[in-house]
Amino acid sequence: MNFEDYVDSLFPFLANLKRDESAEVFFDVMSGALVWTDERIQGLTPVQLGCLRAIHLFRTSLIIDSPDLRFQGLWDRLKRICPNWMGFDPSRCQPSEELAKKYRQWKGKFG
Repeated sequence: MNFEDYVDSLFPFLANLKRDESAEVFFDVMSGALVWTDERIQGLTPVQLGCLRAIHLFRTSLIIDSPDLRFQGLWDRLKRICPNWMGFDPSRCQPSEELAKKYRQWKGKFG
């Protein structure tokens, strides 16, 4: 399965999300990634969900400062088609010791 074929189909879902300043980060056990509560989406197909999980996993790899290059193409493509997605906000995709610490704790507990 090639997730590249499904990135574009995420646009309508991601473009309609509204950022919530009180959103909290959590550990998504299925992807092993950090996700914010205002990024949850209903109605995705299993393949679209897998694609989004790969994008979340790549973003998490940026947060922990250990890029997982397997999914960088998905990230780059999504950034071109949906540049205003809240997941691209620097506070959610740049190295962060605080978020990396939370990630390591959750991964140790759930991962």
